[in-house]
Amino acid sequence: MPLLQKEQCITVDVERLVYGGEALAHYEGYEVLVLRGVPGDRVSARIIGIHDNVLRTEIEEIVTPSPSRVQPECLGYHDGCGGCQWLQVDYGEQLRWKKRVVQEIMGGYDELKDIPVRDVAGMDRPFFYRNKMVVRVRGPQDNLRVGFHTPRTKWVINVFNKPDGQCHIQNELNNRIGRGLAESLTRERRPLKSATVRTSDGDEVSLDLDRKLTVAISADLQNIGTQAPFVHYAVDGRRFRVTSPSFFQANTAQTGTLVQAVMDMLPQQRISTAVDVYCGVGLFTLFLADRAE
Repeated sequence: MPLLQKEQCITVDVERLVYGGEALAHYEGYEVLVLRGVPGDRVSARIIGIHDNVLRTEIEEIVTPSPSRVQPECLGYHDGCGGCQWLQVDYGEQLRWKKRVVQEIMGGYDELKDIPVRDVAGMDRPFFYRNKMVVRVRGPQDNLRVGFHTPRTKWVINVFNKPDGQCHIQNELNNRIGRGLAESLTRERRPLKSATVRTSDGDEVSLDLDRKLTVAISADLQNIGTQAPFVHYAVDGRRFRVTSPSFFQANTAQTGTLVQAVMDMLPQQRISTAVDVYCGVGLFTLFLADRAE
C-alpha cells in the first residue's frame, strides 16, 4: 500500500453505503470511507483521517455523479449540517441500502445470518416528520448559531437563527420552536448549550432545558404550541403520554406501520411470553399484551 497523508486527494469509485452513514470505496489496498458519497459516484476525496488501512475522507470534487445522487433542498445540508447522512441519495435507493446494511450486520452472526430481512417500508413524503429534536446552541449573542453538529465534530451549524430557518426532517412545530429559541437567545443570551424538544401531531410541546432557564425561555415560547411536561401520540387506537427525554419513535407517521409489522410476525394463536427489550414507554409491549396469555 502506498504511504498516504492527511489532506491528500485521491480519486475513488464509491461502491456502497455502510452502517454509520458513510459510503465505502477502495484505493490501493485501503478501505475508504467517503462522507456524503453515493454508490456510483466517482469522486476526488480529501483524506481527513488515517487509521491502519482505513481512510476517512470528504468529497473535494464529484468527478462523475451517480444516477442515484439527488440535490437536497435543505439549506442546512449545504452549510455542512450533520443531521442527515443520506439526504443526497434518492429515497428509493436509501430504502434498498438500509435493507442491505441490516442484512450485512445480521450476516456477521451465525444465529442471525439466515433470518430473512423484509423490504423497508417507506413514506410517501420523507420530509418534515420528526417529532423530537436536540438543538445545539453556540456563539455570542450577536452571532448565535442554533442548529446541529457538523459530521464528526462539535461545531454547530446555524439552522434556525435566520429568516425561515428550518430543518427538512423536523415537523413544522419543531421548526417553529427552533426559530423561537433562536429569537429568545438573540434578545438575551443565556447559558444554554442544548435543548431537547418533543412535539405532538397537534400543538403540544415538551421542552427539556436546564431547570434555571426553563421558566424564562418557556415564557418566550408561550405563543408557539401548548407547553406541557409531556405530549400525547395516538397509535392504532392507543394513546401514549411521553415526556421530552423519553424514548419514543421519532417518526410518528410510520409508528403504526412499525407496530403492525411486528404484530404480523406473531403466530395466530396466543403467545405465552413476549419480551420488549429496551421498551421505552412500552410501545410494542401494550400491543403484544393483547396477544399474550
